[in-house]
Amino acid sequence: MAQKRMFSLQVTDTDRFLDMSASAQALYFHLGMHGDDDGFVSSPRKIARIAGCNDDDLRLLAAKGYIIPFESGVVVITDWNINNTLKNDRYHPTIYAEEKSMLTTIVLAEHRLAWVQDVVDRYFFFEAGQLTAVWTAADFAALPETTLQNAGLRARDLTACREKLRQKTTMQCTGVPILEVQNLTLGYHRRSLIRALPDMSFAAGEIVGLMGHNGIGKSTLAKTLCGLMEPLGGQILWEGKTANARTRLHKSFLVMQDVNYQLFSDSVREEILLGAAHPKLVDTVMQALGLNGLADRHPMSLSGGQKQRVVVAAAMLSDKPLILLDEPTSGLDRGNMEQVGRLLQQLKTQGKTIVVITHDEELAADWCDRIIALQD
Repeated sequence: MAQKRMFSLQVTDTDRFLDMSASAQALYFHLGMHGDDDGFVSSPRKIARIAGCNDDDLRLLAAKGYIIPFESGVVVITDWNINNTLKNDRYHPTIYAEEKSMLTTIVLAEHRLAWVQDVVDRYFFFEAGQLTAVWTAADFAALPETTLQNAGLRARDLTACREKLRQKTTMQCTGVPILEVQNLTLGYHRRSLIRALPDMSFAAGEIVGLMGHNGIGKSTLAKTLCGLMEPLGGQILWEGKTANARTRLHKSFLVMQDVNYQLFSDSVREEILLGAAHPKLVDTVMQALGLNGLADRHPMSLSGGQKQRVVVAAAMLSDKPLILLDEPTSGLDRGNMEQVGRLLQQLKTQGKTIVVITHDEELAADWCDRIIALQD
């Protein structure tokens, strides 16, 4: 076993660490001095007694995530590899192989920081394919909001967003209704009804966010509105007249959550021109959506965000008056989320009726005109 033991300031010089009692801090150092080369400590309670600490200090270290206890009485120091870097010729594997096999490293590739900040231990930040920063949870929590914005990262605190959403959920359709839903019942067959919906109205030139938990019927409503499904009850009106499935298909364009299902051509230009009502505008639309230079690329060779913009470009050129987007910002960072928001605004200025199915509170709060929240 290597004889030297180190302690990183990334761990010990943080408010999270220094806010603990002096005895808990001391116990952390004592445990670190007794850890094997994998960070396992065989007799933590004995070490605590020798150091003048107690079981409360052990429990505090565990609660703070500095150690992980096992039923065998062994603990492992979670930041061991931050504190210690051992050369291969000095490393000796732990004898606690069974306990080590119980440990799992979970890697989350996630942009919506508010959803994960209570469970993440460390953050790895990549730019242009390079790892440029590593933060502990405490260091990341201390970063100024301007630093997050400049790095293109999402918000950690959604309090302001949720207040905007609360206000927008109270808003009603104020324009002349283009699309109306009355006494609608959704489902695939009558033996498994999904839900009955409240009456809804949608005007031209507005962006409506459709929110609600998984399984509430948002995507089923989108498929019904665009004519891919028929409702089991009620009616859908377009400009005051009953709109059957064929009419709704003719009037609408659905941008699916997985746009790979909507890409068929051998080049980006050909893809955008499929069904285009105004083909002469293709270069203008590609320029506006940042697709210039990709005209001859195969759509399946693009990134997820680029593929999505290709489908949105096709929607814009289709001249369909109703555009539905299903989770358009899943997996997008702040910059690309805001770009989607700007795309929505472009569609709005064209007088389109835009319905956005989303769980993204930032997108809904900042870019939707009003919110319809489906409830149980």
